[in-house]
Amino acid sequence: SHWIVCFTTPPTTPRCIDDPTFSYTFVADTASGVITVSGGDAGTSLCIPLYVRAAAWNYDRPASGNPSWPQTLSGYNDTTVGTIGSFNYGPPQIATCRQYDVYASFGGYDELALPTNLLGSHNPSEPAFLHETLAGHGPNPTYSSTTSAGCNDIPIPVVTLTNAVCNNGQTLVLPIVSHVTWGTPVYTDGGTKYSVLATATDGFNFVGGSTTTSITGTLAGPLVISTHPECQPSVTYDKICGSVTITFHNPTPWGYAFEYRQPGDSPSGVNSYGTAPDGQTWTVVNVASGSTESRTIIFDEDDAGLVQWRLVLGAESDYFVTEWQNIVVSTNCAPACTAVTDGGVSTNLDANGWTFGESKVKGHREYVDGGLRIWTDDSSSDAKSAGYVSVDVPLTLIGEPTLDYSNNAGAEPGINLVLYVNGVFKGTLVKEPLFPQWWMNKAVPGMPAGPNPGYQLSYGSLDEFVAAYAAEGVTDLQIKAIGFSLGSGAYGDGVITAITAGCVKYTFDHEPVVIEFIAPGAIDPDCLTEPVTSAYINLDLKPNLSYTIDGVVSTEAVNPLPAGTYTVKAFAAAGYTIVGPSEWPITVKSSDCQLVDHALLTATASMKN
Repeated sequence: SHWIVCFTTPPTTPRCIDDPTFSYTFVADTASGVITVSGGDAGTSLCIPLYVRAAAWNYDRPASGNPSWPQTLSGYNDTTVGTIGSFNYGPPQIATCRQYDVYASFGGYDELALPTNLLGSHNPSEPAFLHETLAGHGPNPTYSSTTSAGCNDIPIPVVTLTNAVCNNGQTLVLPIVSHVTWGTPVYTDGGTKYSVLATATDGFNFVGGSTTTSITGTLAGPLVISTHPECQPSVTYDKICGSVTITFHNPTPWGYAFEYRQPGDSPSGVNSYGTAPDGQTWTVVNVASGSTESRTIIFDEDDAGLVQWRLVLGAESDYFVTEWQNIVVSTNCAPACTAVTDGGVSTNLDANGWTFGESKVKGHREYVDGGLRIWTDDSSSDAKSAGYVSVDVPLTLIGEPTLDYSNNAGAEPGINLVLYVNGVFKGTLVKEPLFPQWWMNKAVPGMPAGPNPGYQLSYGSLDEFVAAYAAEGVTDLQIKAIGFSLGSGAYGDGVITAITAGCVKYTFDHEPVVIEFIAPGAIDPDCLTEPVTSAYINLDLKPNLSYTIDGVVSTEAVNPLPAGTYTVKAFAAAGYTIVGPSEWPITVKSSDCQLVDHALLTATASMKN
């Protein structure tokens, strides 16, 4: 016999390198380099790693010397050297006014802890440097620093100038700048030129090395009134029904005077500047330079609602008079609707007074559930969908009409009010979503033109239209029709659900159309009167009405069927309805005719009846 003995090598634990050889490079400008570890296969672990921390420090300002103390830690980068191979190291980079230090330890990063500030070398403490930990294996020292030259330079400060305004020219503003003090500005050439001394303090100096610098410049004068409307005397006003507050503005460097009056007022006398060229003055408002003055005028209900103002005195007592400017205010201050009444529903079966003759060929409408759909085909001059209903309501009582509209696409319709003045058609007041006010293509005295003056010849609120006519002595203003208009010249599509005007709400809806027809029935056979041997079901065929017999659609008026009971159903098309039953059980009877033999004159034929 033979014995075979097999030997295997037991597994071994990977061995770490306990006696590696270190070397390193060091570039002073960047304090960076490469640490090389040899003494084993590349990638083999070291029994004791080397820990490296490369730090960057900023010089505190003002700085002096090389290096300068104290310093503040800017940051650091860590590198762990744990295997055979090469490792790059280096600190965060700072351009100037800094020191780099590279530290190293075999005891871990806890031994490389750094303070936030260094008052001097190792003050209060520093770890061992790389050149100390790996003494003799690379350059010495492993730190570098820059000179403090230029570290104390601060930029020459920049002054700011305020914007020139109507009353005043530019003014000099001296900003607060660290380590800089300002002298007292010196102004020359009538205050249009300035010079001011800036001094660097606390050991700092301006770029270039000087501790002082003189800053000079020119100041612009006040804005020129003739070319800046915002610098000219003006008036603004705030109107509510029955009153107006007028504010007179004088942004100029001089005092100005204004006058205002109401119809029927008499001149109140001579103002403090003297007599205006026409020899008359009304209520005078003197406004000092750069100031405003306000006056509130309250009207009685029967007042015309008109107040006029003008500028009567110019700069430095140069007398001149501008034209009277009108402000119209509504004095009919009827309360808003406390309740809205129902103006009825316009439907496909009953338009309820609404007419649509103003529509054009590319404008359309149809009644839908809960509203009236309107649309146009395009934005051409033929694209218009419009409708009106007659009313007879004073303009003063029309309120603020509204149109409830759900937009599907494109432009939205406007509200139209047909206006009669003294019983004669004047024009149509239009309120469109694009504009905040009402407009009319007829001029009204005292009313301004709108944003599109080519056709918006008068523009304002309904109260302002009332007041403008009242100022002319006209009070008979009646709305004879209200309506809507989409276009012309606008593409749009949407549904109007309601229009409210004069405390009345008008709505739209679609009503189903009732189909009248004769109920289905059975026609039974009758041997004596009809030559049939089977019965049939008769259907009254009508447009928009369909039938099924036992679930099978039938389009025939006469439906022959075998004896039996059948279910007949009727269906109305969309938009139509059936009043009464729409389903019937119908029984078809069998024939009661009997077949009888009849003798013939010949022996060769016979017949049955």
